[in-house]
Amino acid sequence: MPPHETSPLLGSHDNGGSTRKPFDPLGSTRHLLLGSWINILLVCIPLAFVADALHWSAAARFSTSFLAIVPLAKLLGDSTEQLSLKLGQTLGGLLNATFGNAVELIVAIAALVQNHASETEQTAAATLKSLLEDGAPDPADSSLRGLLVLSRGTSIILLLTYLGYLYFQLRTHAQLFEAEQVEGEEEEVAAMDQWSAGAWLVIITVLTSFCADILVGSIDETAQQFIGLILLPLVGNAAEHVTSVWMACKGKMELTIGANFETIVLFVSVMLVNLLLQDGRTNYMEGVMLMSLYLVIALSYLV
Repeated sequence: MPPHETSPLLGSHDNGGSTRKPFDPLGSTRHLLLGSWINILLVCIPLAFVADALHWSAAARFSTSFLAIVPLAKLLGDSTEQLSLKLGQTLGGLLNATFGNAVELIVAIAALVQNHASETEQTAAATLKSLLEDGAPDPADSSLRGLLVLSRGTSIILLLTYLGYLYFQLRTHAQLFEAEQVEGEEEEVAAMDQWSAGAWLVIITVLTSFCADILVGSIDETAQQFIGLILLPLVGNAAEHVTSVWMACKGKMELTIGANFETIVLFVSVMLVNLLLQDGRTNYMEGVMLMSLYLVIALSYLV
């Protein structure tokens, strides 16, 4: 699930959150569970457990676990957002980045554990699978040596670039990332206390892992390609897709675009060099980005 549209990936150096909300587990739970009509599908969670325990048909187990993960994905995003408001922009941004794709990662790990390589390769988890396989190659197999050098070299370059970006954003140019308060705009206030939000974050993650395990275990061999390519990528983002269409119908295009930000980034990324140079001004971070891109390309030709 992607980070909420109002939450920056990494904010300014200010770690102060919003005004602390008193400990109110009942109120926080009510806000979380009654906040959307999609949560009606939460009834599928016990049904999925019953279906797995009683060894119902594969179709029944798949359907119940699939529908159970849809509201869990939304609740995971909601609890992450509420906890982020308490942690401040920097820590909140890191939390959003960590749990932004938690559902997809959990499903991918479940597929890997149960040796469903087909589904994993059809989803974004193919990257994770390739890294895990290349992490311990056969010393006698030299065919993967060049790919392994490229993979590790690119990882090191990207890690150093990210560390440079953190230093740029949190230290030397923090003022560029400070959120500007729009006149008349009210500051977002957390509706859940931090302890309840944190507890629900753990509970939802555990429930999602169990449902994902049932989901992957019920996949029929003949349907692996279709399920891996079509259904699994949708399950973690179903709530965002519904919200995106709903907001578009209401004319709120900013929220619609924000819910599909990853897709937009894929298109915008090809304009990187042009956007960095067209204003006629630059800073060292833009140079670091361009040098990193150059090093990755050079490394790919080297191996």
